[in-house]
Amino acid sequence: MMPQFTIKSTRSKQRRSKMKQKIEIEVEIPDGYEFDRYDLPREGENDWVEHRNKLIIIRPKRWRADKGNVYWTIDEMFDVISQDEDSDTADDKSCELGVYFRTEAEAEAMAEKLRRVLKDG
Repeated sequence: MMPQFTIKSTRSKQRRSKMKQKIEIEVEIPDGYEFDRYDLPREGENDWVEHRNKLIIIRPKRWRADKGNVYWTIDEMFDVISQDEDSDTADDKSCELGVYFRTEAEAEAMAEKLRRVLKDG
């Protein structure tokens, strides 16, 4: 179940020069959650033009092992393996891809789901 996020305040300003309205929304993010902000260009805009559309994704914080501790992951053959957290590129990729787990049981459950998806097509 997704938690409820509270909108703390909204503010609206009319821009005189372009007669466009700017709306600001402040959202309170509960403990245990984090967010990523993406700037989305409007259709037809070039990369150098200021991005005006914003997309904010709020999601639970990902667990990350302390450096030197063990986490569990899934390799390219869908086998579950333990890895030492070294804060290197491989550890970062495992975390980004969502194959970074606290326990062997969590990793095995995900590996089984992946095997089933590939088997059933």
